[in-house]
Amino acid sequence: MIPVSVAEAANELGSILELMPEGLARISDAEAARPRAPGKWSRKQILGHLVDSAANNHQRFVRAAIAGELIFPPYEQDGWVGVQAYADE
Repeated sequence: MIPVSVAEAANELGSILELMPEGLARISDAEAARPRAPGKWSRKQILGHLVDSAANNHQRFVRAAIAGELIFPPYEQDGWVGVQAYADE
């Protein structure tokens, strides 16, 4: 793995984010709601999971920094995705 600076990583992320609206606009609502395979999540559910996961991990990092140890509350990803009904958004 080649190390990159924070500025390089931020620039690359910015470039990716510029492409996202156009790419997402090409996906129909029906296509976004359809599971990728039997028993798998849809694109809507995957996106919702990524948001939930980021929020959960952010608080985990803060708690670890404060407590000085890595004791994480569980993240029940299927439960979070189901309760928030991402498939219907």
